[in-house]
Amino acid sequence: MEGNISRNTLFNFSYLSSVSGVTAPSPSLHEMFLTVEPTLGIPVQAQVRFQLSLALRRDAAFPPLSQLRLDEDEVLALPLLWVQEGFDSLGGARAAALAMALAAPKIAGGAVLVLLFLPGISFEMLC
Repeated sequence: MEGNISRNTLFNFSYLSSVSGVTAPSPSLHEMFLTVEPTLGIPVQAQVRFQLSLALRRDAAFPPLSQLRLDEDEVLALPLLWVQEGFDSLGGARAAALAMALAAPKIAGGAVLVLLFLPGISFEMLC
């Protein structure tokens, strides 16, 4: 068994002409990606995609594999399973929480300034 990343997006495209029925992979459908909000490092988009394949080699000792039209060092990847998991957006509640987390330092910074400034003014007025 072998795992292929992203339905052969990183493979040699000369294989497309040697196997019938195989089309070129589309990066928008087959690549993995992770988009991270740069300030807090929170993932806002992610897609994990991979293919599980059976690696077949010609083997004279095993009759079904002895008939493969492959050279001794060639490997045929037989796709068994395609896996795709992820999310395209955070959704309402999570997006609102992220917006609040990004705005909180600005709001808190202004409040701290006011809280430090007002006692200073009142102390000046008393003296």
